[in-house]
Amino acid sequence: DLDRILRASHHSDLVRLLALLTLVIAGSVILGWLTGSHHLVTLAPGLPTMKLNTAIAASLLAVALLSLTRDARPTRWSRWLVSGPCAIASVLAVSALVERVTGHLHLVDVAILDDRFTPAHSGPPGLMSQAAAIGLILTAIGIRARSAPLVLVCSSLAAAIASVAGIAFLLRAGGLSNIPF
Repeated sequence: DLDRILRASHHSDLVRLLALLTLVIAGSVILGWLTGSHHLVTLAPGLPTMKLNTAIAASLLAVALLSLTRDARPTRWSRWLVSGPCAIASVLAVSALVERVTGHLHLVDVAILDDRFTPAHSGPPGLMSQAAAIGLILTAIGIRARSAPLVLVCSSLAAAIASVAGIAFLLRAGGLSNIPF
């Protein structure tokens, strides 16, 4: 049972830390979009930005994870704090995939806020990447199912997809030399 595992102190501390880190990063990206600060929405100039809807979905999934680590017995409200954010994050991600497949771009992806940061060479402005969308959907499924093996499988698949997509993009964009590390 995932609830029991996540409430074990050594597991819940790690999950809380990672969820809070996700909230800080996604929150910084959201703040960057709202204030127009390019430095908060990308790793380096010329690289793609994290899209606003991606940051919102990641924040929602972090809230769902935080609610799972609470010490209290699950209530209707706490179940909603898992199901609601997972559902909203999934809708954002599925809508991004539908936009890509149908070619009806800019329906939901940029409806929240216009994308003025995306470099012209990186594809249509404002679109959540397919890898991010699939990763968010898998993560939401894993969290919502509350099954430890399913969470592990979904999270691993999401991380693998994100890694492959990130490496592919960096190779296409000129390698790792653009990242200021």
